[in-house]
Amino acid sequence: MRKSILKLFVTIIAVTVAMSFSGLAAFAGEDTSAGAAKAKAEAGQIDDYVLPTAETDTDNSTTLANGVYEIAAENFIFEGGTKKAKYFCTKVIVKNGKSYGEFETNSSYMTHIFLGEKKGEGGLDSDNLDLFNPETNAVGKDVYPLKDKKVIIPVKLNTKTPFAGRTTAMSEPHWIQYWYTVKIDEPEVNPGEAAVLTPTNKLNMFKLVSASVVTENKDSYLVFALSGKGYEYIIKDNVNSAAEKGDHPENWTKFMLNQKGEYEFKIPFDKKETKIPLVAVSKKYYDKFKAGEVDFSRCLFARQVEVNLEKKTIVSDNYHNIFDLKIDNKVKELSVKGASMDEVGSPFANDFSRNLTITVNDDSVDKLFLGSAADAEKAEDKDVIKLAENAFALNNLKNVSDKFPVAFHNKKEGKWYDRFMHIAGKTLKIQKSNEETIQDLEKEVADKEKEIKALKNELAAEKAKHMTVSNLKIKAGKNLKFTLTWKKNKDASGYVVQIKKPGSKKYVALKTLSASKYVTGKYKKNKKYGFRICTYKKIDGKKVYGIWKTYKTIKCK
Repeated sequence: MRKSILKLFVTIIAVTVAMSFSGLAAFAGEDTSAGAAKAKAEAGQIDDYVLPTAETDTDNSTTLANGVYEIAAENFIFEGGTKKAKYFCTKVIVKNGKSYGEFETNSSYMTHIFLGEKKGEGGLDSDNLDLFNPETNAVGKDVYPLKDKKVIIPVKLNTKTPFAGRTTAMSEPHWIQYWYTVKIDEPEVNPGEAAVLTPTNKLNMFKLVSASVVTENKDSYLVFALSGKGYEYIIKDNVNSAAEKGDHPENWTKFMLNQKGEYEFKIPFDKKETKIPLVAVSKKYYDKFKAGEVDFSRCLFARQVEVNLEKKTIVSDNYHNIFDLKIDNKVKELSVKGASMDEVGSPFANDFSRNLTITVNDDSVDKLFLGSAADAEKAEDKDVIKLAENAFALNNLKNVSDKFPVAFHNKKEGKWYDRFMHIAGKTLKIQKSNEETIQDLEKEVADKEKEIKALKNELAAEKAKHMTVSNLKIKAGKNLKFTLTWKKNKDASGYVVQIKKPGSKKYVALKTLSASKYVTGKYKKNKKYGFRICTYKKIDGKKVYGIWKTYKTIKCK
């Protein structure tokens, strides 16, 4: 009896102590409600996920740091549909200020997700061909296919967001409207926060006089003023993209006069950005464009600014498009290890230049000259390109796609040798003679012919996919046989006939033939049979099938 009383007394004390600590936690301000998930990332897991790279209309920007965030069940809200098929999100992956959710469904019939609202009240595939075309398997913008019932999509955090799911569970595939909400704490950005930047200029025609980064609510902007008034618009883009978009001032950033009367521009800015491509629209050339004197592209000047928030500096410069080149070297005496191209400025402007850097394996070649060996012998020392840190810098090149002469100097022999260089695509080709150039051209022609053949085959295949038979007629004879006839298609290599037998839901292959008439074997009297036929075309040894033509079921006599 005493032991039972003692055990009860100990239990009461333990419960009382536990409750008192729980009360202290609540009193201390601990949030025990099911609110937004606390942002806690698991470091080093981002590379385990393949994130979508296609352009999206979803605003998936976030102030969260890079990482993978676990989402508890109570912090993911799923709405819409019949509740039979459901979606879940247990992880959010954040990379470079963008958030992505790993979505999973409990239904094996779900094939695609669309970020937005489905088209048409019925939601059939036929209403949403711009999202997914079942004949070609082509997907539209913001459509993501599921694999093993999973998919990673851009997600908007802490907002009820529409999305549609495509299901094949019905007689005809449907798009069903859903909504999701992912709750997770995002760090606040101090409103009105500003960082003044110290400008440095490498250009006189795009000279910064002041710059700062300002934050308004959760949005950051780069604000800078120029010394002159030659540019009235700035586009945050690369010059080729801006030229393709054309003359659309409403999409550009127009200057504002600041208190000092300077032209000031304000553009969206991601604090993770360092080198920012800008396109300045010249007022002088824009006026000429409006007068019909020059093309629009002539108005555009490629620039860039480099921002360092840690040092609070900004540097203005010409736009530099730097990329590595593959090496195709036929010259053993000139041992090239690597090469890179720096395209400076706008290809439409007078100040555009190309700078080629060639890295060599050794210093047996100590000098290069842009020209022939004979001219190199007579050249002044200042016109000769000397080896520096195992590299040659060939600056201000013009048309690099055409072969240009380059002489190299062998240090041991003390002689200059003629060679030729040119760039094809992103490959630097170094050759000894014109004969090798001819051989390369012949190979390029052969490659182009293969490419043309492949394109022709691709076009023929696309046409073949849309071919179908016409005037299909089926006659049930009194001999328990069926006679199928159709109009011959001159573009088809042949036809495939299939039959659906009584009690079966599936068609099975019956005959492959090239003629436009087929007589079947004998079947069961008074039973109904279904037939369908499609074209096929042989392209490069492979059969490409067209669209099935189905005939109503017919009774065997």
